[in-house]
Amino acid sequence: MQLVKFIIACLLSDLFASVGAVINRENLEAQEFPLSLDWRSKGVIAPIYDQGTSPDVVAIVMVETIESLHAIKTGNLIRGSVARVIDCCQQYTIDYECIARLGGICRDSDYPTTRGTCEPNACTPFSTFDKLVVFRGLDDEQLLPFIQNATLLVSIDAESFNFLDYSGGIFQDQTCSSTSIDDVLQLVGYGQNEMNEPFWIVKNSWGRNWGEDGYIRILRGKNICGIATQVYQPLILSKTTTPPMPTTTPSTASRPFYLQVSLLWMLFFFTFHENIFFNWF
Repeated sequence: MQLVKFIIACLLSDLFASVGAVINRENLEAQEFPLSLDWRSKGVIAPIYDQGTSPDVVAIVMVETIESLHAIKTGNLIRGSVARVIDCCQQYTIDYECIARLGGICRDSDYPTTRGTCEPNACTPFSTFDKLVVFRGLDDEQLLPFIQNATLLVSIDAESFNFLDYSGGIFQDQTCSSTSIDDVLQLVGYGQNEMNEPFWIVKNSWGRNWGEDGYIRILRGKNICGIATQVYQPLILSKTTTPPMPTTTPSTASRPFYLQVSLLWMLFFFTFHENIFFNWF
């Protein structure tokens, strides 16, 4: 039975990859990226969310990254249901795995408000993902190859007065913490101003009256407020050009296809013939 559990764990690990090593700086600098990228201009970013009395900003941003991914792949932007994720997943927790178990996200119109209990079959999911990459402790410049594919969920320190009072310009307050993370936002692009100062374009969920119509531009390259401390990106690998991965321990992403097939066959065999197998020993 332990062998069966091991095989299942190996198969499930294909959905999630954790990236904790540093991307080779020379390889990064050798690549050429556009000077700017704004996913908003491509029609794949939903209107600014005003979380209001809903404290679960994590659910909001997880849904936003998946709905944007769907729009990037299909050209059809659909507002996802945050209420269903709040009802069915652990609140205040970055739990993409829960969304995967639910089959993805539903339309907001099909599940518009929380019900106080999980009703996973009350709607039909329209979008999901097949890979989640987790970035930890990277230089924020190292996110450049990944934002080319889709938006990202970033974790930051949003408690400083300067952040709360932000109304425009490039935010570069280095007094905020890079480790005391208390908020999550959607990273939707990057650029540089007329002074060649590079910045990230980040979507908040505090309504359009905050910042620059609900967005903030954060100085790039300084890990301001811990923007690259913990980052998540759901992907659809079958249609995504995978950027160069950092040097790290061998990951399941590089597991040969024939090995995955073998694991599936082993799982099938030992599930139905476990007693016969163990009687041999």
